[in-house]
Amino acid sequence: MTENTATANTTAAKRAATVASNRAKRIAERGYALPLCLQCVVTGKTIKLTSPTYIDKVIQKYGSLEKLQTTYLSREGKRLQAEKKA
Repeated sequence: MTENTATANTTAAKRAATVASNRAKRIAERGYALPLCLQCVVTGKTIKLTSPTYIDKVIQKYGSLEKLQTTYLSREGKRLQAEKKA
């Protein structure tokens, strides 16, 4: 019974190491971790994006991931800015 427990612990540790390694590789390939959390600069509202295709589209729109993270505006933030101008 002790041998089975030791084997199970070793297998779990190997599995955890493999999962961590694969996650690190995917993050390196994409350039960001999932979910990607963005905070609106106007409202402070935080959103989590989970679709790599959509995230790539938004990054392309903003120009870079850093610019996206520092200047992200939510729909509500855009609406509030439009109301202030009007």
